[in-house]
Amino acid sequence: METQSVSKAVGRIANKYGIQRSRSKKNGNDKIFHWNPLGLKRWLTNPVLQGHTAYQKRRTLPDGRRQHLPPEQWQIVRDTHPQECLLTPEQAAQIHQILEFTARHVGGNFFTADLESVDNYREFSYLRSLVFCAECHAKATTKTKYYKDGQQVYQYFACRNARTTCNNLKGTRKHLIEEELSKYFLQQSQVIVVEPNDMSQVVPQHTEKLKQLEADLASLEKMQMHSNELERLKEDIRQQIQDELNPFSQRSLERKTAQEIIQAGNNLAVWNLLSADERMAVIPRLVERITVANGLVKSIELKA
Repeated sequence: METQSVSKAVGRIANKYGIQRSRSKKNGNDKIFHWNPLGLKRWLTNPVLQGHTAYQKRRTLPDGRRQHLPPEQWQIVRDTHPQECLLTPEQAAQIHQILEFTARHVGGNFFTADLESVDNYREFSYLRSLVFCAECHAKATTKTKYYKDGQQVYQYFACRNARTTCNNLKGTRKHLIEEELSKYFLQQSQVIVVEPNDMSQVVPQHTEKLKQLEADLASLEKMQMHSNELERLKEDIRQQIQDELNPFSQRSLERKTAQEIIQAGNNLAVWNLLSADERMAVIPRLVERITVANGLVKSIELKA
């Protein structure tokens, strides 16, 4: 869940524990631990980790070979060992969401190559599958312009049908799309747009809800009694305060609608300061499609 990618998780684990890749052939009796993304994915999606037991995971073919069945065809007996489960239902749901997302968006230059990078996703990865040509409506393809010395100049989206069946010949830079998105979100939240060059840190405004949460926490802190239930209540209020202060945290995003997320971004610097991972968590939840033509953003359509 930290890396948002099975393959990157395998790489980070192997790097941390010094696990080397085995080049021997796989079979059931070689006593070699074959650590790869597919193996980790199968392990993570095994119902046994959630306290269940799965039966009939394979079937026998007419020629005698055994074939793996898709998980939806397994016979699952629930809660056979609830006290020994390793994943909560929430964690299992989050893993399933990550696997589904990466299956739809897999491709080159999607994740960072640096295993120790703070961000798991590359810059502009969140735009993948969102940008379309305004002329022919085909999905735009991502391109990078280089000088002859190999130094990167800029990244842009271009129509895949340019010079064949479409007249949209000029690409649209990704930086421009990002800027237009930020301005559009601000318009939707109906607030005054700050100067684009103002990149100072945003001081969250104290909303009525935030003031009430802080007052509730202060009252609980004054209580002399000590109990586990009281400590859990205080911790829950602290987490709610953090959610109010950071509207784009993972926990906060899960509890907000698309409209609430847009309303939370009531300052241009809020959008400009988002990391690559935060953009990946936020933008695809808000945007249905972006159309571009001849170097300009033509329209931005939000999800219903």
